[in-house]
Amino acid sequence: AMGLTTEPLAWHALRFASGVASALALVFFTGFALESFAASGRGHWAGWLYGGVGLGIVASSIVVELLQKSAVGWSWQYLCAGALAGALAIVATRAALAIRPVAVATREAGAPPRARLFTPRFTLLVIAYGGLGLGYVVQATYLPTLGRGLPALAGFSTLAWLVVGLAAAPSNVFWQAAASRLGQLPALILAYLIQAGGLLLPVLWHSVPGVVLGGIALGATLVGITALGLQQARDMAGEQAPRALALMTASFGLGQVVGPYLGALLVGPDNDFLPPTVMASSVLALSALLLVPLLRRG
Repeated sequence: AMGLTTEPLAWHALRFASGVASALALVFFTGFALESFAASGRGHWAGWLYGGVGLGIVASSIVVELLQKSAVGWSWQYLCAGALAGALAIVATRAALAIRPVAVATREAGAPPRARLFTPRFTLLVIAYGGLGLGYVVQATYLPTLGRGLPALAGFSTLAWLVVGLAAAPSNVFWQAAASRLGQLPALILAYLIQAGGLLLPVLWHSVPGVVLGGIALGATLVGITALGLQQARDMAGEQAPRALALMTASFGLGQVVGPYLGALLVGPDNDFLPPTVMASSVLALSALLLVPLLRRG
């Protein structure tokens, strides 16, 4: 619908609706898909769940690149992207409806009260997940701009996002394997630190290899942190898992709101991307540090 209007208020409303829909999709998708896999003994499939995010980024990058090279206007690019998303949504909905619902035991009268959700450990996890939203969105905002600023990439404006998608698609399989070997929390901390370091690469090494490696670091860790973080929240919350996933997603969304605002304040009139990037990298490193106390009983 963004291709049908240039009214700023309409764009804000559409972006808001899109954000709400994305949050609901993530929470419900994570909840019923993981529960369904666990109930059917296919828990190892969880590694592939979020690969679709990377494939979607790849598909959109290719579609936009082809349309731009064909001199298709921006509004038709939006419409074509929406049509592609709609076609994929039909397939996804049919697959979702085919999944058998998992029976949920009802709470009996006189049952003990639910365990308290907001423990110090869970609060640290929620705050750290908000740090992912802030750090990721700064990189996602500036990485394509840094790529387009390189003469060598002038003919391939979506290369940065294509690299992010290619790295994201298979990455969660690796992180699930890492979690089974190292433990879920150590793997999560490692992913945060890799993303924090990778975020600095394009601004400190402003070249094609720097942009490509920065895109790989972002894609290879974004999906992994999302999956490991939500799985950790489910493990800690028990029967309150849906509420925990909602709180994690809200924290992530808050980070996405705060990140661009702080980035705009720090970038300055000279478009110096180093200060906001250092800020975002520091937040990711601090998020990793917040998870260290969870290792004591992890």
